[in-house]
Amino acid sequence: MKLSSAKLSLLITIATCTIIPASATTASSSSSSTSTAFRPLSPPVELNPCNTAIFDISKEDLVQLLLPDDQTTKTTTTTAAATIDPIILERLLELVNWNVRVHKICTTCEEMNTLWKTQHACEPSNGTTTTTTTTCTSSVVMPYCDIGTFAHGRTMSGLMLEPIDPYNNKPVVGVVATTLFPMDVSTNPFEAFSEIKDLPSSSSSSSVAAAVGLDRSIIFPLLTASSGTYTIVPDVLGNGEDWENTRSYRVKDVYKASTIPLLLKLQDDIGTKYNCTVSDKRIAIVGYGEGGYSAAAIAEAIDMLDDGYVHTFTAVGGAPISTSKEQLKEIVMFDNGTFPSPALITRFANAYSSTNQDLENTNLTDVASNEYLNATDELKDVRSWIKYGLSDEMLLSLLPSPKASEIINPDILSQLLESYSVCVDEPSKRDAIGNFCAAAIQNDLSDFLNDVEYPVVLCHSPNDEVSYYANVEAIPEVNEYIMMIENIPSFVGQVINPNGTHEEARQKCLLGYVLQYTEPGDIRTINPPEDEACVITYTESPTASPSTASSTTATAQGGASSKGNGGPTSAAAINSISALVVFTYYVFIFVVG
Repeated sequence: MKLSSAKLSLLITIATCTIIPASATTASSSSSSTSTAFRPLSPPVELNPCNTAIFDISKEDLVQLLLPDDQTTKTTTTTAAATIDPIILERLLELVNWNVRVHKICTTCEEMNTLWKTQHACEPSNGTTTTTTTTCTSSVVMPYCDIGTFAHGRTMSGLMLEPIDPYNNKPVVGVVATTLFPMDVSTNPFEAFSEIKDLPSSSSSSSVAAAVGLDRSIIFPLLTASSGTYTIVPDVLGNGEDWENTRSYRVKDVYKASTIPLLLKLQDDIGTKYNCTVSDKRIAIVGYGEGGYSAAAIAEAIDMLDDGYVHTFTAVGGAPISTSKEQLKEIVMFDNGTFPSPALITRFANAYSSTNQDLENTNLTDVASNEYLNATDELKDVRSWIKYGLSDEMLLSLLPSPKASEIINPDILSQLLESYSVCVDEPSKRDAIGNFCAAAIQNDLSDFLNDVEYPVVLCHSPNDEVSYYANVEAIPEVNEYIMMIENIPSFVGQVINPNGTHEEARQKCLLGYVLQYTEPGDIRTINPPEDEACVITYTESPTASPSTASSTTATAQGGASSKGNGGPTSAAAINSISALVVFTYYVFIFVVG
C-alpha cells in the first residue's frame, strides 16, 4: 500500500455521522409519540464485522508516516513528524519492527464469565475445586460483568493490532506481551476505533478528514504493535458494535468492562488457535486524558483479576483521577463560564443522572437538573443529547445561555460553589450532595494510585486547564512507585517535559510514553517459543522468506488477513511451523535523508 505525499495526516478514515436537529423546535404534539428532535442514529456505512481482520499496514507505510515530507515538494505536512527532533525520530523508527494487522475484536461479559470459570476449574468433574473461591468466581474478579450491571448483556468491541512477520506475512513467533491503549472517546458512537476502514490511497488524499494531530489517530498504538506487542484500543461501551446502547463517562467500571473482556478474549484466541505464538501475562497500559483515567481504572482491574499479570509499564497522562476532590473544580469553572470543554460536563451530567445502574447516586439524586432531564422535550434533555451522539459543537449550542450551569442540579451546584472540596470527607447524610459525593468517591482513583505497588509514570502539564494538575501533584510524594515522566532517569525524562494546555501536553505525553518502548526492559521483548519446532532462522537483513532446516520457505501459523488466513479473531485452522532451532533477531536499517 502506497501512502500519499501528505503522509496520511489523520492516518485513519473513520466513518462519521453528523447529527443535526430535524427542526429548530420540537416535533408537534400530534406526532410526539414517534417523532424526535434529532435525527435517529444509524450507521453511516456498514459496521466492520466482529472478530475479523480489516487490513494490514506494512513497515514501509509506518516509516513513511513518521518521516517528514520531502522539503523539495513544499508540501505542508499535518503530521507531528515535521516538528519532531531528529534524535527522537530516530528512536521512533527503532520501534518499526513488524507489519501490523488491524482487527476488530468483540466479546461479551457472558462469554468471558464462562471462559473464566472454565479456565480456573470452577466446575471440576471430581467435585473439588483446584483454585481459591476468589479466583474461581468471576463475579469477584470482574464484578463489573456480573448479572444486572451496566455492562452485562452488552457487546464490547475494540481495535486489536497484531504484529506480523514481514517475511512470511504471518503472526510473529514467540512469547509476546500486550499493550492496552485506551484513548479519548468521541460523542459519535460510529467514530469508534474498531470502525476504522482501509487506509486511503494516494489518489484519495483529499478525502481524508481534517487533521486533528497524532493524539487523535492510532499512530501511537500502531507503533506499540509494530514494536512487538499485541495492542488493544478499546471502544468504550455504547460505541462501535454496542452503539445502540447507553453511553457513560468517567465511570471506572465502564472502562474496566470495555477492556478486560477484550484482553481475555485475545489471549484465549491466541492460546487456542495458534501453535507458535503465545500471549503471556506481561501488560503495559498507556493512556492520556479520558484514556489516562481509563488506564488507571484498567490497571486496577488487572490487579483485581489476581491472575499472575505483570505490569511492565503503566502510564497515566492528563487524567482527571480525583473525581471527588480536585477535579470537581471544573463545575465551578463551568458555572463562571471559564471551563474550556463544557461538552465534557454535559457527558458527565448524563452519566451521573440515573443512566448507569452501577452508580451510588442512581435513582436517588441526578447530577443534571430537572429542567434538563425533560423527557417530553429532547432539546432540554441531556440524556437525549448523548443518546443521539451529538457533536461537541451541537452540545455547546444546546447549553442554556448565559448560565450553562443551569443543566446542573441546583442542590449539588450550590454546595460545590461554596466549596468544591465538599466530598473530601464522605457525607454521612444521603441528601443530594451526599448521594452525589458517594458516586464521585466511588469513581475516584486517587487512593488506588496512592497505594499501588508497581511503577506508574504520570505525565501532566502544570497548566492543564481541563484535568487539573492538582489531580496528581501530591501522589509522587505519597507513593515511591509513582514518578513524573520528566523525572524518569532515562532518555525519555531528558526530552519530555509536559507543559502548556491539555491538548498541547497530549502529544508530548503520548510521545514520551511510546519512547519508553525504546528503553531496555521487558515491555516489548518477544521471548523464544518453548516449542523448538516453532523457531525460525533468519539471515542478516533477509531478502526472502526465513530459511528452514530444509532450506524451504517456512510455513507459519495462521494469521488473520484479507487473504483468508486464520487469526486470533478468526476460527481458521492453524498450521504449525517446521523450522530450525535457532532464535536470532532482525537488523533494521533506516536512512533518513
